[in-house]
Amino acid sequence: MRISLLGFSLIAVGCGTNSGSMDAAPLVDMAVASIDAATAPADLAKPDLAMPDLAMPDLAMPDLAMPDLAKPDLAMPDLAMPDLAKPDLAMPDLALPPPDLSPVFGLSAPTNITVGANATAVVTADYNNDTKLDLVVGNDNDNTVNILLGNGAGSFTISQTYGTGTTGGVASLALGNFGSSPRDIVVTSNNKKVSVLQMTGQTLVATKVLSSGLSTTMPGIGKFDGDANLDLALPDVNSPSLSIYLGAGDGTFTAGPVSTVGPNPRTAIAGLLNNDPHLDLVVTNSGDGTVSVLIGKGNGTFETKVDYLTGANANSGPNFMALADLNGDTKLDLVVANGSTNTIGVLLGKGDGTFLATAPFTTANNPRFPVLVDLNGDQKLDLAVGAGSSTKVHVHLGNGDGTFQSKLDFAAGLASVGGIAVGDFNGDTHPDLAAAVGAQPNGTVAILLNTSTWP
Repeated sequence: MRISLLGFSLIAVGCGTNSGSMDAAPLVDMAVASIDAATAPADLAKPDLAMPDLAMPDLAMPDLAMPDLAKPDLAMPDLAMPDLAKPDLAMPDLALPPPDLSPVFGLSAPTNITVGANATAVVTADYNNDTKLDLVVGNDNDNTVNILLGNGAGSFTISQTYGTGTTGGVASLALGNFGSSPRDIVVTSNNKKVSVLQMTGQTLVATKVLSSGLSTTMPGIGKFDGDANLDLALPDVNSPSLSIYLGAGDGTFTAGPVSTVGPNPRTAIAGLLNNDPHLDLVVTNSGDGTVSVLIGKGNGTFETKVDYLTGANANSGPNFMALADLNGDTKLDLVVANGSTNTIGVLLGKGDGTFLATAPFTTANNPRFPVLVDLNGDQKLDLAVGAGSSTKVHVHLGNGDGTFQSKLDFAAGLASVGGIAVGDFNGDTHPDLAAAVGAQPNGTVAILLNTSTWP
């Protein structure tokens, strides 16, 4: 029997014997009698089985809010590196200094070529039309000139020897076209005569002798009267005068105007000293240490002289000169060898025929025959000078402003050095020097090749 109680099911279970052997004793009724709901007392009505208020106690979680674990301020402490801004690793200035390209001047040891007795002067030109420079050397003691042909490599060989036509030796040589060719040779001697050797190539065509009666060391040469013929300006050491001899264009001359100069004039040189087209003249006066400047009129006559001291005083003994622009102002300046005081005088031209004298500077003993040329390629004129009391060529490098450096000495031979010629003798485009070296019984011409490092 199933009784439903309080919602639970109770099952009546009977215990008995095996079938056929059941005990006659009654079964113990283990079951609960069935209660008729209709006869059950009222208080047995369905009990209020509503579930008690088992609402869970307020188990709201305690306030376990985590402590303020807001993201900790984990900002890194200010560990900014010390100012390690890129160190100045700019490489130190290891750039090599620019190479010194300034020229280094030098001349070779001399090659001496035997010529006539007591060589005193030398000039250069191409005498055999092979485009290579040759030399003419004047020999004082045997009254001759030698023509030496160059091979273009710095060597020379005597080709011709000619007499000068006089017996007074050779004081100086000059070249000009006196009716035959630009290679005609003018020889001044110490017996008051001037010879003109007219040349065709290296061949002597004629010798014309001018007996001037004047003791001239070196003449000025130029076209003084406005025609096409070269004239001569002859100072006379025995009087304060300068005589013009007008050329006929055939090697002969006619006496022309005479100008007054200083005492004991020795040499003359021609150039354009002012702004007109007429040649002017400068004359050295050994008697009072001056030069006389004569401005040409273009007709063979000259303005009255203006004199300038060439040294510290009147005893300087000026002899030979050279004209060129020394300071780059396009005006001719004057260099004078002062033989008595062993100095060089420099007069800077103003371009109007006047000069500004500067302090003289020391050079070799008894200087003579100055030449101006850029010897080291720095675009500044340098000065080379011979010396009557020296066996050397002396070079003063120019500063480009009319001043010069102390002399450099270069051996030239065994006797005093006279005239100096300048030319490219070995084809390297650099100027070389040829110096007349006086000696007995034979002089030499010394060839000094330029060994400068050129810019």
